[in-house]
Amino acid sequence: MKKTSIIIFGVLLLAVFLIQPCSALETQYPEITTIDGQKITITDESTPDQYVVYMFYVLVSLGAIIAFIVLVMAGFNFLNSGGIPTKISSARNQALGAFVGLIVLFSCHLILNTVNKSLVNTPIKAIECKDVPICVTVTKIINEKAKTTLEMSIPMANDNLVLQEGESIVITKYDGLKEIWGFVESGFKGSPIKLFPDPANPEAEVKDLALSPTVDGTKLKSYKIIEKREGIYLYDKPNFEVGDGSISPFFLTGSVNDFSKTNPNFFHKTQSVQIIAPRFTIADPENHVGFLGTTPGAVFFSEPEFRGTCLEFFPTGGTGTGFSDLNQEGQLGKPLIPFGYNVSSAIAFKYTTTGSTEVSGTVTFYNTLNCQKNESDPEQKSCEQEIYENPWGIYLDSACGQDFKIKSFKINGPVGVVLVEGNKCQYFDKKDFCSGNCVCSILETSVSNPDIFEFLPID
Repeated sequence: MKKTSIIIFGVLLLAVFLIQPCSALETQYPEITTIDGQKITITDESTPDQYVVYMFYVLVSLGAIIAFIVLVMAGFNFLNSGGIPTKISSARNQALGAFVGLIVLFSCHLILNTVNKSLVNTPIKAIECKDVPICVTVTKIINEKAKTTLEMSIPMANDNLVLQEGESIVITKYDGLKEIWGFVESGFKGSPIKLFPDPANPEAEVKDLALSPTVDGTKLKSYKIIEKREGIYLYDKPNFEVGDGSISPFFLTGSVNDFSKTNPNFFHKTQSVQIIAPRFTIADPENHVGFLGTTPGAVFFSEPEFRGTCLEFFPTGGTGTGFSDLNQEGQLGKPLIPFGYNVSSAIAFKYTTTGSTEVSGTVTFYNTLNCQKNESDPEQKSCEQEIYENPWGIYLDSACGQDFKIKSFKINGPVGVVLVEGNKCQYFDKKDFCSGNCVCSILETSVSNPDIFEFLPID
């Protein structure tokens, strides 16, 4: 209890000590007198090394105040010990600890000056843009004077950008940046402006890009920075453009069984899709061959729960490519039928291509229910398909024969299966198993007579 009282008393005394000399700590710091009589404080023009020296003396002063308070309280406890040996011993130990602390604190400056006088006044090299991955200059108006500082970070999004006349935020360097969108209204509303990359020079790097107060004479009220790590991005306008910045672009971090339940709600909002796959290369994009590396992929569905028409999405030209307009893209296995702006659910995955032909599992289709076959009955047939690295759609008749009709199938490996019948699709995985690893029947599904199947990797 006594220790707590000492700490509370010390903090209150320190607050009185620091607050009394100044009216606003944000712009006017208390003046400190050093051991050698030098007076120092912090102003708007102070350099980083001056901040360090000032904080050194503040901490020494703080330690001295606390030690002095402990010493006084130790004396008070000694006087009130009543001759009890344990209380006398405790008070002596407190006094000894405080006294030693005072000696160490007041010796700090002397020791540092004896070893190296420059240690308490070491100039710190100012940070330069070339030394940091993100370089932002921020100009603020303080006491009617403009002060510009260099920042090493910046909020990824600001939905209410409020700056005074003369204040500004300028990005000079931003490694790994993909997009910056500005908006003429708060909350990422109003006409979106693509600040980066420049449509006229898409390969240019960030250089003195002003987020405020004006861009081409337009005052911005909010902005959003998209760094774009590996994955898939959904846009609510064609050509990877943003309509409503509060929801778009939508980063697809995993499978979504119903976009109406996402936050933000992206149900039937997707109009274009972009893939970022820095670990994936295609040697011959025109002929769609020569895949190597790891890439995200997805299959989009027009209905929740991975049903309806579907559209597969894999990189066709390396990172940064995608579907610029879903209304012009064909669904899985049906290139002449546009998919439209109706994405309701999506299976997202990643797969790695090494060029290997190693088999990672099998899927066995049966023309009977419950994945069972009577070997003595020639009408009961099965069709085993090996699982390789790449997810590709395969026509059933070319894989299993013209007359083969799937009724059930068994999955032996880390995959899910998409079945396609006409313009209908449905995804199956372990959630659909009825016994062991068997999907016992597809007769009650929307794809009871499929003509295409595709295997999708599962992590």
